[in-house]
Amino acid sequence: MYQYANLTTEHKPENPKEHKRINRHGGDVRPSKKAQLLSRSKSSERPSFNRQGRLRVFAKGKDAPGLAISRSIGDQYAHSIGVTSEPGKYQAQ
Repeated sequence: MYQYANLTTEHKPENPKEHKRINRHGGDVRPSKKAQLLSRSKSSERPSFNRQGRLRVFAKGKDAPGLAISRSIGDQYAHSIGVTSEPGKYQAQ
């Protein structure tokens, strides 16, 4: 049997370090309104959503762009709200 080890963490807004970094750099991490509505209406049929919905990256005070990633290459708008192209400098836990 093969065993594997994660070398890095996923680049997702759910990661507490990513969440804090995005907020420090002008972004807002929160569930999307659509995800919140879906989780309220049929949460038992949608196991991929938790009670609040998956977290997304938005511009502060806006309902866009709603990115599910915290790292991206070449997206200037995403970079202005805290998404970065720099690889994570921490190891998976």
